[in-house]
Amino acid sequence: MKKIILPLLTSFLFASNLDNVMLDLDTNNYNEAIKILKQQKETPQVDFLLGKAYFLRHLTYTDYILAMKYFKKAKTKQSFYYIGKMYQNALGVKRNIKEAIRYYKLSNTKEAKYDLAKMYLDGKYILKDPKVALKLLKESAKEGYGKAQLLLGKLYLESNEVVDKDLREASKWLYLATQNGNQEAKNLWNKYKLYKFQ
Repeated sequence: MKKIILPLLTSFLFASNLDNVMLDLDTNNYNEAIKILKQQKETPQVDFLLGKAYFLRHLTYTDYILAMKYFKKAKTKQSFYYIGKMYQNALGVKRNIKEAIRYYKLSNTKEAKYDLAKMYLDGKYILKDPKVALKLLKESAKEGYGKAQLLLGKLYLESNEVVDKDLREASKWLYLATQNGNQEAKNLWNKYKLYKFQ
């Protein structure tokens, strides 16, 4: 009986501690989250959460270095996303767009696709490529990412280098963004009377 109960109890305590960590991260209590996580057994999830706590705390330059250390150790899709973000924005590392793109592609999350799409749209660090940007934006938006849905909706409101004006498409994406609680999407939905296209 002890052989069954002890692993279950350990698993329950681990999950309970991670719930506390998530609450601490949501309430900006990063020091408490770090303290709890350092007491846990090392797993990719714990390493990712430690990296995220240091990333969000960013009191000193050292926090970014520690965030990078734990993100690289975690090797999860979410940690690859944050590594890409750090390389893109020179957070604790020298800006390296090639590495940012590499990590965004490794991540392949809806957030990474959105950030990569914006890079291709802006053409700030890489060559503009509206077709690639549109493909990535649509993938991200279809995966439910509100920022991608909003941006797609805004693009379809007017003809531009990415898409032709299409109020039906604008309506579709802005409606989804409003369902994700985006106030700007709601304002555009009402301003352009996009309910007519549903």
